[in-house]
Amino acid sequence: MSSRNNSARIAIVMGSKSDWATMQFTAEIFDALNVPYHVEVVSAHRYS
Repeated sequence: MSSRNNSARIAIVMGSKSDWATMQFTAEIFDALNVPYHVEVVSAHRYS
């Protein structure tokens, strides 16, 4: 799982890394269409 482009205007946002099993298909579609995107895992349960 990696970001395709740092200047992307589309984000694939997941609550945990385990969501990638589902969301990877979205990334494959963006790749096929040459659409830049960014992948981010953002958990509501993380403490800072």
